[in-house]
Amino acid sequence: MPDRPLLIFPSPTRAGRESLPSAPARMHFPTAVRQSQRLSPKFEVLQDALEAEAVSMRTTAAGVEPEQVIVLEIVGSVENFANAVRKIHGLEWMAEWDEDEILPDDDFFRLGKDDEEDHEKAIRGRLFLVMSNQRGMSELLSLWKRYQTDPNQKFDHGLNKFRDVFRQLRDLRRWGERDRIFETGMEEYWREALEHGYDPIRFEVEFWFRADEKRRGAVFERFKATVTQVGGTCLNQCAIPQIAYHAAVVQLPPGGVQAILDQTDTRVLRSNGVMFFRPQGQCIVEPSDEFDGLRDIEAHDNRIPLREPVAALLDGLPLENHALLSGRIVVDDPDGWASSYPAEDRQHGTSMASLIVHDDLVSPA
Repeated sequence: MPDRPLLIFPSPTRAGRESLPSAPARMHFPTAVRQSQRLSPKFEVLQDALEAEAVSMRTTAAGVEPEQVIVLEIVGSVENFANAVRKIHGLEWMAEWDEDEILPDDDFFRLGKDDEEDHEKAIRGRLFLVMSNQRGMSELLSLWKRYQTDPNQKFDHGLNKFRDVFRQLRDLRRWGERDRIFETGMEEYWREALEHGYDPIRFEVEFWFRADEKRRGAVFERFKATVTQVGGTCLNQCAIPQIAYHAAVVQLPPGGVQAILDQTDTRVLRSNGVMFFRPQGQCIVEPSDEFDGLRDIEAHDNRIPLREPVAALLDGLPLENHALLSGRIVVDDPDGWASSYPAEDRQHGTSMASLIVHDDLVSPA
């Protein structure tokens, strides 16, 4: 290959002029009276749920304060709402996600020229996720009642963002069972695991990250107790504060998973400390000192193939002259990485190449 190969460019064409970004869409929001009619029952549901959980915890886990993640779905945007949340004792900021395709309704819709109503075009919004305990819920309700009394009044310093959120609030609810498995592939994974007879069934649980180590520990212990009640086991947990990550590997018996899918026992799914349930991901395993690559395994077929390669492996660099691979692979290394790639670090690439060439050599099949 020449050091400086010829580059063939396409024929030039004239590009059209891109239009400047359009101004933010004008939105219609409900009146304060209408917001009160729509949302007051939802605030009551959240408060009742928290109080009911507090009663339950008094009989099962003395001293544990109930918490719940509240989802505030707004239309449009409210900048820097996280700063306002952090000023309320009992509320903790969790996350913020954009929503691009919200269906308009009679309360929220676009306004066109001359204020004509557009009930067809989708609108955009955001989800604010906030952890709340009883004190935080009381403070939130207090602000809501002040907004109902006078939607134009100024809140205390740093809290006016709540007034904007109440004006644009489309929905208010708990982070629930469907949220924890929505778009994570868990239902499909669980059904496939049952179909293939896995016993037990392992999966990953990602918790809402808490910066305080004691609170992380309390979340894990409460979840672990729930898993134990349904016959499962928490095998391990992992917390990486640098990336705000806290998760655990869990296994349940097939009956426990079937009960979740049938919705006859969803205690695990209802755990408030959980953000997502996910299929078990990839893992890193430290190789045993006693295992030296594939040295002790003999090839099933010593014949060297004569045809061209039929599969590509983009992974770690294999040992090209390994007894099981010599003459069976072609290593493409245009940048010369092999010269600085120690043999002891090639175990993974060698194993993957052997898996493709010979299948699983330790399988009894």
